[in-house]
Amino acid sequence: MSGDIISRRIPDRITSYSVQRKVLEQTLAYFRGEGSSRFEGFTCWSGRIEPDGSASVHHCAFPPPANIERHEFFAHLDLVATTSIAEQISSRGEFLLAQLHTHPGRAFHSSVDDNHSISQRSGFLSIVVPRFGLRKFYSRETLTGCSVNEHQGAGIWREWTPAEVRKRVRVIHGGD
Repeated sequence: MSGDIISRRIPDRITSYSVQRKVLEQTLAYFRGEGSSRFEGFTCWSGRIEPDGSASVHHCAFPPPANIERHEFFAHLDLVATTSIAEQISSRGEFLLAQLHTHPGRAFHSSVDDNHSISQRSGFLSIVVPRFGLRKFYSRETLTGCSVNEHQGAGIWREWTPAEVRKRVRVIHGGD
């Protein structure tokens, strides 16, 4: 890892995201497991942020199953679950980059999503995957069919256009 994570300056805005294919495959497998029981799935992505504003996603951080209150139309994570996610990310010396969760129908950022994100940091991503994640939500090159939302600060979220998703997120094939 380049430099001490504490002393590194974090850019105000992440300009682009490279997501390892293995992370997408792990996320899809988890969502399919939850979705097959008609439950929403939730995970976070972590990785590195470079001084130029680019980020690379390397890992998923899953909440402990015992600490998720599951309902057909929402999942609630308790304090133990959110602490576990933070510990997973911190133990790898990475940054929390995005949260992902599924919806039973179409992908959109609801008012509950707006107000109960795991992070309220400006620039944080919240990605909503449709149909409980039972269908593949990414292509060889980028995310498809998702609602990708960026926190603007002061509780305001902005959904990226498909063109912006194609420009700012790319799937990479390879490992750490």
